[in-house]
Amino acid sequence: MTPRQGSLLLLVALVSLVGLNPLLAAETLEGQVPPRRAGTIDAPRLALQELIAEVQRVNPDIQAARARVQAANAKIPQARALPDPMVSVGYTNEGFRRLTLGSAEDASLGVFLSQEIPYPPKLSLKAKASEQEWQREEVMSRATELEIISRLKVAYYELFFVERSIDIVLKNKDLLEQMAKTAEARYAVGQTVQQDVLRAHTEITILLQRLAQLEQQRGSLQAGINSLLNRPPPSPLGQPEEPPQRPFTWTFEQLVDMALEQAPNLQAAGRLIDRNRAMLDLAHQQYVPDFAVSMGYQNRGRFEGMWQVMVGATVPLYFKAKQDNGVREAISGLHEAEQSRQAAQQSLMFEIKDLVLMAQTSTKLIALIGTGALPQARLTLEAALASYAVGKVDFLTLLTNLLNVLNQELQYAQELTTFEKALANLERVIGTPL
Repeated sequence: MTPRQGSLLLLVALVSLVGLNPLLAAETLEGQVPPRRAGTIDAPRLALQELIAEVQRVNPDIQAARARVQAANAKIPQARALPDPMVSVGYTNEGFRRLTLGSAEDASLGVFLSQEIPYPPKLSLKAKASEQEWQREEVMSRATELEIISRLKVAYYELFFVERSIDIVLKNKDLLEQMAKTAEARYAVGQTVQQDVLRAHTEITILLQRLAQLEQQRGSLQAGINSLLNRPPPSPLGQPEEPPQRPFTWTFEQLVDMALEQAPNLQAAGRLIDRNRAMLDLAHQQYVPDFAVSMGYQNRGRFEGMWQVMVGATVPLYFKAKQDNGVREAISGLHEAEQSRQAAQQSLMFEIKDLVLMAQTSTKLIALIGTGALPQARLTLEAALASYAVGKVDFLTLLTNLLNVLNQELQYAQELTTFEKALANLERVIGTPL
C-alpha cells in the first residue's frame, strides 16, 4: 500500500467512526425503542383519550344507536295503550221519497261511540316485549360504542406503528447513505469492490420503496380516524403517543367470566330471549277473546230519543289457521334466540382465546426483543462498523448487521402495536376496560 492510499484509508476510517457511530449513539442500548427523529419531536401530540371523548360525542354510528334506544323507549307506552275508540254518525230514514226525520217514528239521526278492549294480559305482555326490546337496544348501543372505540384504538396504534416505522426507515436510510459514501471512498482507493457500492444503493432504493408504502398507509389510517371522528378525510392529525409498556396479567378463565357477565352481545341475546318468551306468552293469550263496548244516542225529531249500549267479543273461530300457527311461530322464534345466544357465546370464547394468545405472545416478544435481540443487534452493528472502517469485515457482513437492526426495531414496534390492538379488541369483546 502506498503512503497516499494509507492516508486515504485512514480518512475513510475517521469518516466511518465519526459519521456513523453518532447515529447509533442516538439510540439507547438497554432495549428501549429509539427516540423519534428531530423533525417530528415538535409535532403536536395526538392524545388517545381526547379522541375517545370526541368520537363518543360526534360519531354518526353512535348517535344513530342512541336514537334507536329513544325510539324503542317510545314504543313502550304505545304497547300499553288501548286501541283508539271509534266515533260514528248514522241516519235512518223511512222510504226514499223524502226525509222522514221527525215525521216517522223509525227515522233517526244517531251518534255512536265504540271501544275495543283487548284481554288485559295481552296489553301487559305487549308492553313487556317492548321493554325487553328497549333494553336490548340499550345494550346494542353500548356495543356500538365499544366497537367504534375499539376501531379507533386499533387505527390509532396502527398509525403509531407506521409513524415509528417511518422514523426507523429514515434513520437507517441515513446510515446506509453514510455506508455508501464509505464504500465509495474505499472503492476509490481499491480497498473494496464495486459490488459493495451497488449493493448499498440497492438497499437505499428498497428503503425508499418501503417509505413510500408507509406514507400511503399513514394517509389511509389518518383518513380512517377522521372518518370515525366525523371529520373530512384530509383533516390534519398529530403524532400518536407511544403506548406504555404494561404486563398482561389476565387469564383466559378470568376474561371469560367477565365476558359472561358484561359482554354486550351476550346481554343483547339474553334480552332477545326474554322478549321472545313474552311473545310466546302473548301468542297463547290470543286464544282468549277480546271485547268491545259501544254506546249511542238516536235523535228522532219530535219523537222521544233512544239510546243503546252493546257489548261484544271476538270469537277465535279460525284458531287452527291463526292462533295455532302463531304459537308455533313464537316457539320457533324463542328457539332461534336461544341458539343464537349459544352461538354468540361460543364465538366469544374463541375470540377471547385468540386475543389472549396474541397478547401473551406479544408480551414475550417485547421482552425478548427489547432486552435481548435489539441491544445485541446494535452492539454487533457498532462492532461491525468499527471493523469495516479498518478493513477487518466485508461490506456484506456490515450490511447484514444493519438490516438486522432495522428488522428488530420494526418488529419491536410491531409487537407494541399488536399488544395494544389485542387489548382494544378484548375490551370490545368483554365489554369493560382492561
